[in-house]
Parts: sequence; structure tokens; C-alpha cells
Amino acid sequence: MHIRVDMVLSGENPKTPTVQIESPLLLALGALVYVTVMWDVVTTTLSMHRGGPLTNALTTIVDWCISAPPAILGRNTNETPGARFFANYSNLVLTVSLFAMWFGGLVLSLTLMLSSAPTSIMGSNPGGEGEAATWIERIYFVGASITTAGFGDFVPGGTGWQLFTVMTAASGLVVTSLGVSYVVNLVGAVLHQRQLARTITNLGSCPRDILAAHFDGETFAPFSDMCSALAIALLEHTENHLAYPIIHYVRADDNRDCLPAAIALLDESVGIALFELPPERRPAAHDLITVRRATTAYLESMRKIVSSELPEEPPWPEVEWMRDLWDFTPADGRANLNAEECEAIARRRVLLRAAVQSQGLAWGQLHDSLAGEAEIGLDAQLLPMLVKGKADGVERLRPQEVAAY
Repeated sequence: MHIRVDMVLSGENPKTPTVQIESPLLLALGALVYVTVMWDVVTTTLSMHRGGPLTNALTTIVDWCISAPPAILGRNTNETPGARFFANYSNLVLTVSLFAMWFGGLVLSLTLMLSSAPTSIMGSNPGGEGEAATWIERIYFVGASITTAGFGDFVPGGTGWQLFTVMTAASGLVVTSLGVSYVVNLVGAVLHQRQLARTITNLGSCPRDILAAHFDGETFAPFSDMCSALAIALLEHTENHLAYPIIHYVRADDNRDCLPAAIALLDESVGIALFELPPERRPAAHDLITVRRATTAYLESMRKIVSSELPEEPPWPEVEWMRDLWDFTPADGRANLNAEECEAIARRRVLLRAAVQSQGLAWGQLHDSLAGEAEIGLDAQLLPMLVKGKADGVERLRPQEVAAY
């Protein structure tokens, strides 16, 4: 059954714009889809604080599609050929999917609204009245309008639909402009993310190497300077992460470019410096606290992204190597913390582990995945020099045993 609604907008002018609606349901459905898509575009590109509802749902689906095939192929997902392929093209897949969703939703919504009136779009016939457009022809007309091509073989069936066509062209222009600007900024944020990850992993592939490389023989002053510089870069990335949350789903094709793993490595090193180094040898407290707060801000931005089913807290790293390298007795500063402070540290490390696992890495694989064979061999030669020969015969520290985690 068709319901015909005639809406006369003004006066007695014969050119009065008249819109004849025969299917209010299609009009309402199209309007709902249109508002949803445009709200998602504006929220994602201009809010600078998380993506819109459709974008968030899309990134979750695409991330699952990227993660699922490698997970089926092998246990260590980031080392399978399939995982490497998807990691290399994850940014492309996400970007193309985002544009396809926005333009597909826009075309669908506008086509539904045009289909609410059979005479909304007519074939162009200079010698007389043209025929009403079919569904396929309406889709073609919408596509030509939102790209501002305007071939002229179909025309709006009345002044009211002419105004609708102007809105269609404006919508396409808005989505294109905001989308292109968003993607350009997104690429910059991804590059900064990888640069920050490589900056951290280049310091060392495990906490022992990082601290050993920043010990001047008396103090860890170089480590303090490094923490102060990294805190600024971490805060910048956190703002990028809030503005473009999609960057979390861009997989690194090299594990050393995986920022969650790099931040976990850095935070473990800072934790050891805070709680395990003797007080007289400890780096400047201000710099350590500054970088920990920057890491906390990053973890807060991750709360709505990582899985709701959080893993268990990883065991505290082994620090007996301090005795062999520098004759230091671990301070065990955590013993002086109260229950609330211990719980806060546990929550922090749980989130770090969840962030690492969201990238297809296991916590116990951090060391093995952040250093190649050539670098392991090079580190084995350099480390004894860094600690003035005290590391002879000492095995490399691993965050945890791979077999157990």
C-alpha cells in the first residue's frame, strides 16, 4: 500500500517546489542512515577524541579479520607469513574500509530517500517528459552527484528534489574533504607511532640492556635524560591516539615498531629503576615519575580499546643480574608499598600486558621479538664493554620464559 503525501512549500507560484512522497518509511529510513553516517564522519574527523560509533565498530571488525587468519596458522601469530602480510597492509585495509563505509552509507541513505518518491529522478528528455528512474539509475545519479560529476542524463523531478540534489553534492564534498584530511593526519600519526617505538627499542631489547647502556659508572643520569625526552614524545602520541584511535589497529610489520611492546619494555625498565636500584644509585625521581605519568596517560587512552577480558598480572621481572653487573643488591622497594599502591601497580601492568597481547605478541616474547639475531650477537659483544667487563659469563635477561607465557 502506498501513502501519498503532497507538501506544497509556498504560494500560488507555478514553480512552487513540490515534493510528493509515496513511501514515508523509505524516507525515514534513509534519513536515519544519512544522519548516522554524517555524525560518524564529523565525530571521527573533527572531535579529536575517539572515533564515531560506526568507525569504532568497523575497526574492531577489521582488526579481528586481520588477526584471525594468522591465529589459525600458528601459535606465534606475528611470525607466520600470513601475519606478516596482514601487518604490512593493515593501514591500507583500515583506510579503504573506512572510506568504503562512509561513501557506501552515504549512497545508501540518499538512494533510499530518493526512492520514497518514484518521480524524484527522471530521465533527461529534451523533447518531452522522461521516464522515472529505476533503483539502479537512482544509485547512479547519487554517485554522480556526490562526486559532483553531474553527467546530465538524469535530472531531479521537481524543484524540491533539485534542492535535495544540492544537499547530495554538498554531503559528498564534506565527506571527501574531511576524509582526505583525516587520512593525511592519520598517516602522520602512524609514522610518529613507529618512530617512537623504534626509538625505545633501539635503547635495548630488555630492561637489563637499557639500564646497562645508561650507566656511566657512578649514576644513571643518562637514563634520567632519556626518560625526560621520551615523556614528551609519549604525551604527543597519546594525543594522537585519542584523536585517531584507529592507529592502534595498524599492525607493525616489524615487532620493533610495535609501540605497545616498546612502551611495556620502557615501563618495566622504569619500574626496575624505581623499585630495585639502590636509593643512592637511583636516577632522578622527577624524570622517572614524569615518564611513568606519560605512560599512565597512554594506558588511560587504551582502556576502551583493549579487550574487556583483561589478562593476569605478569610476574615481576628478575633482577638478580644487578649483582653480577654492578655488585648492587636489589632494593625491593615494593615491600614498602601499601596494598592500594601495590594494586595500582598491578592494574598498570595488566593493562600493559593486554596492550601487548592486542598486537599478537605474548608478554614472555618481548625480548625475543624486539631483537634480531644480528643484534643479539652485537649486544653480546657490546654489553661487557658497557659494564666494564663485569658481564662475562652472565646470560641475557629475558622478561619471562617464553615457554611459560
